[in-house]
Amino acid sequence: MSEFDSIGNTAYNKYQGLPKLAYTCISRLLDVNETIFKLLYYDGPDALDQSNISAAQKRALIFKGQEKMEDYRIFMDSGQSDAWTTETTVLCIYPYDINPLNRTVGVTTMAFEVYSHYKINHLNNYTTRIDTIIQQLIYEFNGFNLGEVGRLEFDNRMGGIAQKMNSKGVTPYKGKYLLMSTKSATGIQGTGAI
Repeated sequence: MSEFDSIGNTAYNKYQGLPKLAYTCISRLLDVNETIFKLLYYDGPDALDQSNISAAQKRALIFKGQEKMEDYRIFMDSGQSDAWTTETTVLCIYPYDINPLNRTVGVTTMAFEVYSHYKINHLNNYTTRIDTIIQQLIYEFNGFNLGEVGRLEFDNRMGGIAQKMNSKGVTPYKGKYLLMSTKSATGIQGTGAI
């Protein structure tokens, strides 16, 4: 008998937190990670040697539907509608997939995509911008509690999409993506819970 068998026949997962998942992850980065913001803000090979940026500068990197997408570095969706000519780095965070395991529990997978122009990807410490950001995303989000939704895991035991890190894109804008998941039973209706 699972922990969810006693919920009742009228209970259903409503995935109420879904629209806020991307910004919950971005908020975490705003609060705790300077490395990612340096790599998004500074385009030079010495980006990690630069000063931390202010909270206002961090927030100014987040796209909120403005007309000129090229002025922003953090997006809550995949893909860009305009061709980019700017040599920069972009981070996309968004809900990638929901795999319902039954009517009350599902696996929600978050995607973290990082793209960088080839000319600025290499850093002066013999690492790359993309790999450093991917490692920082794993560090910040593997085990991170998304609130009412659950903890993100970089783990294949979830029963949803295979958790992985993989390459994506073509030169000059190449990148990698990371998939992490959580089991959720949020906003269940018919139980009086949540």
